[in-house]
Amino acid sequence: MCPAHITFCTPEKSTLPWTETFKDITIAELEHLIIECRSALDSLEGERVDRQAPVDIKLGDCYVKLQEKARTINDMGALTEQDKLTLMEAGTFLEVVRSDRIDSCRNREIRKDGTIYIRLLWLISRVVGFPYALLLVCSVSRSKLERLTAMQIAKLVRYVAQNRDSLSSRALEEKANDPGLGKASNNFSDTR
Repeated sequence: MCPAHITFCTPEKSTLPWTETFKDITIAELEHLIIECRSALDSLEGERVDRQAPVDIKLGDCYVKLQEKARTINDMGALTEQDKLTLMEAGTFLEVVRSDRIDSCRNREIRKDGTIYIRLLWLISRVVGFPYALLLVCSVSRSKLERLTAMQIAKLVRYVAQNRDSLSSRALEEKANDPGLGKASNNFSDTR
């Protein structure tokens, strides 16, 4: 029986062990593998900590807000006017997340002002889906999210992934497909 191990997968080269050379992998693929590895390590460490410690109060509050907002949106069948305003104010961040180019020079200024926020929204979008990043924007304030540690971010991403069914919303899926989303504002303020 093979012990636990890590194998990478890329579009160009189906699978390769981490002990192999990476010379045939593009820089873009390397950047994505680095992000995936960091996220995987955070997730593994988070799981180990979870097995030894009670729920983090900051995260518990985020979990509750996510569930409440998902329930509200599903009950109404639509986003509230406040939700629409919040998404409009987060427009530039959402544009970066949607473009899937979080490391481009074009976004350098945004990254300086909201690196943690961008990383968290990008991870949620990549691991679970863009509608869940929108839910997070509508549920929890940017300032609260930016105070999360790397471990807390990994736990939050894992929570959303594990609870995707109870957090899903047709209204958010429709909003995620709106081509105008993310182009509405350069305002980085936080109204919640």
